[in-house]
Parts: sequence; C-alpha cells; structure tokens
Amino acid sequence: MLTFDTVVVGAGITGLASAYHIKRENPDMNVAVVEKKGGTFAQGNTARSAAGFRDLFSSEVNRKLTSSSISFYRKVQESGFNLGMKFNGYLFLAGRKFVECDVVQGFIREGGRARVVEEDEIREAGFNTRPSSEEKALLSVPDIDAGLLGRNCGIIEPDRLAAYYEGECRRMGGVEFLYNTEVRPLRLKPVEPLNYPGEPFLWQSVHVDTLDTSRGGTVRAEQYVLCTDMWTTALLDPTGIDSHTRPKKRQVFQVSGSEISSLVRHPPMVEGEDVLPPFTILPAHGIIMRPEPKSGSVWFSVADDYGRPYSFEEDPPAGTRVLREEHSASCECLHTGCLKVQGDVDVGWPLRLQHH
Repeated sequence: MLTFDTVVVGAGITGLASAYHIKRENPDMNVAVVEKKGGTFAQGNTARSAAGFRDLFSSEVNRKLTSSSISFYRKVQESGFNLGMKFNGYLFLAGRKFVECDVVQGFIREGGRARVVEEDEIREAGFNTRPSSEEKALLSVPDIDAGLLGRNCGIIEPDRLAAYYEGECRRMGGVEFLYNTEVRPLRLKPVEPLNYPGEPFLWQSVHVDTLDTSRGGTVRAEQYVLCTDMWTTALLDPTGIDSHTRPKKRQVFQVSGSEISSLVRHPPMVEGEDVLPPFTILPAHGIIMRPEPKSGSVWFSVADDYGRPYSFEEDPPAGTRVLREEHSASCECLHTGCLKVQGDVDVGWPLRLQHH
C-alpha cells in the first residue's frame, strides 16, 4: 500500500494546480497525483478546452478569483515560461440594451477593464451585423448593435499551463506522479469498524479510507482531492455523495481556409497585442469563436442546451459527414454560426473547409 498526506486524483489543469498550491503552502507534505490516462498529463478535458480566460463577471467573487489567476499566469509567462498567453480580449457581441445595462457600464468605469465596440468597428472585423430577414427567420439570429470588449482577457495554451504546474511540482519535490493508474469508484468505510457484515451502518461515522486502483493496489491518504471533472459522478456514486455534475457532449469545430486566415490576421482590438482578433461570443445560441494563431484557423464551439441528451463517452468520436453547397466562401455570416463555402466540406471534430 502506498501512503501519502494528500492524494489528488486527476492530472489536468485543476489537479496539477491543486497539487502545486497544496505543496507550495505545505512544503513538508507528501503529495501524490493519480492519473488514469497513459504516461502523461492533460489528456482529459484539459486537452479539449477552448482555452480562453477572462475576468468579466457580474459576481465580485468570480472577478477576484479570475483576476488573481490571470495575474499569476502573466507573471509566469513574463518569467520566461511560454504559456501561449495572448491578451487579445473577449468580445461579447450584442444589442444596444446589453452594452447600456448597469453591469456592463460598471465594467467600463472600473479603470478601463472593458470598452464598448461600436457597430462600424465590428463590421470592419468581418462580421455581418445586419442579417437578412431570411437569415433571421431561419437561424433565429438578432442584429448586432455593439459589443463589449474585455481587455484583461484572451487565450492560453492549456497544455503549456499544465506543463508548468507539473514541472514545478517535480522541482519542489515531494510530489509523486502515478500515471496510467485508474482509481476505482470510492467506498465509504466506518471510522471505527465493528467487523460486522453490512457495515457501515446508519449510526457509524464514515470516511474514505483507501483508494483501490487499476494496478491492483491501494492508496491511502489523510485527504483526497478529486479533480476529475465529468468522471467525478461515477467515482462518487457508490458513496451517495452528489457531485452536481452531469456530462454532455460539446461541439467544437476547427475551420480553416483563405478567408479564415485573413480573419485571424485582422488588426487587434486590444492595444499592444499582436495581430489577432478577440475571443468572441456570438449573440445567439451560445456560440463562441476562438482564433488559433498557430494554424491560422478558428475554433467554433457550442453547447446546445436542448435536444442533446446528458450522456458520457470516455473518448467521444468525431461525427464526420460531407456537405455539398454551392455558395461563395464568406465571413459575412460568421455571427450566425454558419459558413458559406464552395465544394466539399468535411464536418466533424475538427472541421476543415476544403476550398476547390
């Protein structure tokens, strides 16, 4: 049996950051990070992250949490460890009523945290702010009157951030990594066992004594930290503890092409940043648009609230199909979440436009 002070389950960003901060605040503590995926870190949902950061929230608590994290990441990058962190901004496209509401105006008054982007500037960035009546009826999209641009926001490379945390844990020492080790669902055991069949009973105090693993052994610790995202529910189900999480597949498309490349190279909206458009939240259906400067592509992502069942797949496959449309390639309908292309289009994860 392996024994530690603290065991962190999951080697994504949350798990590695937890191990890092626990060890930094408790130098004498013996910590383990257990990860079921093979051989390395950040192979779960961290690898599928849209990888944006922002500190624009109506909740003061959320603003303080995110602002401190962004400040920490900035210091890491300025120290010479490249996190792929770019302050290209967060752009919320919306109607005039949104940008004039009290919360948004409060952002603007807070020392330049954000600014209003007028319709002309949005059009210059390649968006069609006035969809046709046919587009409105078919796609349920509104006009775009203006936008809110958060300045202390942008994109980051999650694998680089995970690499930083993992490297720092190794540098500090006293953190052991158990990769390719799956934790079995947790079981509650009595603190003071009676060695009687059927334990634990209602009146007994219980705890998680040990973790069973796929390697046939057990791990024991004073405390366990589950940083397991959608896997948490299955781990906790036998205990009767509700994780308050339910999995649902999210659609992410990577879109490439000459028009997309010109969009990614558009002059920045945030002063002092490289040529890169902001991380953009479109005004309908929860669609986001994230530039990917390395490949000159754009990621589109959407979490459809209705019509998609709650379900869990360990490694969800890409759904691929071919569409044939006879339209000119255009960026004008990007705000609707739809692209007009000419020729064959492979649709899946990732999606790549093949222009002919």
